[in-house]
Amino acid sequence: MIVRPRQHRQQAQLGTPGLPTRAPPRRHQLTWIAMILAGCSDGVLDPSEPVVASLGIVDAPAALLVADTVRLTLVAMDSSGTAITPTVTWTASNGAVASVSNSGLVSGLAEGTTTIRVAAGALSDSISLTVTAGVRFAALVTGADHTCGLTSAGAVYCWGSNWGMQLGVETTSHSCTVPPSTQARSCSPRPVPVGGSIQFSSVSSGGGHNCGLDAGGRAYCWGDNAWEQLGTRGDLLFRSATPVLVSGGQVFRALDAGGDFTCGLTNGNAAYCWGSHAFGELGTGDLDLFSSHAPVEVVGGHQFAHPVSGWMHACGLTGSGQAYCWGENEIGTVGNGSVSPPGAWPAEPTPSLVAGGLAFSQLGAGIRYSCGLTTAGLAYCWGAGLRGKLGNGSTADHTTPVPVAGGLTWRSLSVGLEHTCGFTTAGDSACWGNNQVGQLGVAPTGEHCPSGTQAPELDCSSRPVTRTVMPRRFKTVIPGGVHTCALDDLGYAFCWGTNGLAQLGNGQVGGWSHVPSPVIRPQ
Repeated sequence: MIVRPRQHRQQAQLGTPGLPTRAPPRRHQLTWIAMILAGCSDGVLDPSEPVVASLGIVDAPAALLVADTVRLTLVAMDSSGTAITPTVTWTASNGAVASVSNSGLVSGLAEGTTTIRVAAGALSDSISLTVTAGVRFAALVTGADHTCGLTSAGAVYCWGSNWGMQLGVETTSHSCTVPPSTQARSCSPRPVPVGGSIQFSSVSSGGGHNCGLDAGGRAYCWGDNAWEQLGTRGDLLFRSATPVLVSGGQVFRALDAGGDFTCGLTNGNAAYCWGSHAFGELGTGDLDLFSSHAPVEVVGGHQFAHPVSGWMHACGLTGSGQAYCWGENEIGTVGNGSVSPPGAWPAEPTPSLVAGGLAFSQLGAGIRYSCGLTTAGLAYCWGAGLRGKLGNGSTADHTTPVPVAGGLTWRSLSVGLEHTCGFTTAGDSACWGNNQVGQLGVAPTGEHCPSGTQAPELDCSSRPVTRTVMPRRFKTVIPGGVHTCALDDLGYAFCWGTNGLAQLGNGQVGGWSHVPSPVIRPQ
C-alpha cells in the first residue's frame, strides 16, 4: 500500500452527487471506516503493495571513504520477473561507521566495517561495507596481480599477490587461492610498506617484481628473481622482499618493468635492459644470452625518450615520435609487418621500426600487443587481437598499427596485459579489451571474444566503452592483469576488477566487481 500523509478532510459522503444522502446503517459503520483507513487516502483507494519475489543490492562498492556518500542500487522483482519498487527498510548494523537513509544513500562516518541491510517484508539482502580514511599517493603502478603506490615522501606501498615477495614483505597475514588451483598464495588485501629505507622518485611494476629509482637515478628492484629481473644473480638470490641495487652502476632517468625483465633509459637516452632474454626482450641483436642480471645496452644506437616493457617484448619511443620494438614476434607483436618464420623461435632481438610512418607521443605494451597515441591524439594498436585488445572492432591479429575504433581523440593511454584505458580530449575515461571480471569498469558488455584456449569465450569489448561508474574524478587510470586502479584528483586510490588475489586493496579477498572501491588505509 502507498501510504500518504494524513490530511484534514471533510466527512466522506456516499451516494449520488447533488442528492441528499443518509449515513450508512450503524451495523456497517465499522466496516466502512476500516475500509477507508486501510485502503484509501483523500477518499481515493490506493493500489495494493506489490508482492516482492526477489530483492538484491547490486553494483555496491566494497569500501567507502570517510565523508563520502554512495547511493546503493536495489533490484526488486515480482513473481513474473517484472521490476517493481516496493516499500523497503534500510538499516546499518553499526551506525557509528556509516549511516543509511530510507532511500539507500550511505554516508561514511568513521573507519570500521558495517553491514548495510535492506528488507521488504520477509525478504532481505545485505552487503559488508568497509569505511576507510583512505591513502593518498602521488603515483600508481600495476603489475600482473598486484599494485604499488608511491607517496609524495618517496615511500612505496603495495597490495595484492605476494607469491614472489613483490609486495616488499616476506610474508603476509593472508592467503589467497584462485580456483582451479588449490595452492594458497601469500597476499595482502590492504597496502603494506615496502621494506628498506630507500626514498624512491619513481616506481614500476612487472609480472612478479618491481623496480624503482632513487633521487640519484640508481635502480633498485625487489620480488621474484627467477630470470634475474632484479638485476642481481639468480643463483645467489631467488627472490627478495627488500629492494636490491641493480648491478652495473648505471644511472637511469626512467624505468619500465615488464613480465620478467626491466628496461631503463640513461641520462644519455640509451636503453639498457636486464632479466629474461628468452624471446629477445633485452634487445641485444642475438639470442646468445638466456638471461642477464647486468643491464645490457639495446643495439642500434637509438636515442629513446621513453622505455616501454610488455610481457615478452619491449619498445622504445624516440624524441621524433618513431617507435621501435623487439622481443616475442610470433604474431606480429613488434609491429614491423612481419612474423617469425614457421618453425623458428618467435623472437626478434633487434629493435625494428614500427610500420606505418606514424609519429607517436605515447606507447604502452601488454601481452603480445602494443598501443600508441599519435601526436594528433589518435590511438593505434598492433599485435594480437585476441579478446579485443586492439580496440578496432575485431579480434583479428595485425602485424602493423590499426586505428582504434570510434574516431575518438585521446590525451592519454595506458596499456595493461589484456586491456587498455585512456582519457579522451573530452574528458571521458574509456577502456577496451578483456572484461571477464569487470576490469573495464563496466557491467558485462554482452560482446564475447575468443579466449585463445578451450575455455568458453569471454566478455570483452573490441572497441572503447566509456566507464559509467565514477565515484570521483580520476586523473589517471592504470590497467593491470585482470584488474584496474586509478588515482582521483585528490590522490586517493581506487581499484576494480578481480579480487581473487586481493588486487583491489579494499580489505577483502575474493570476488570481482566493475565498481571502483577505494584502497583502504595501511595498518
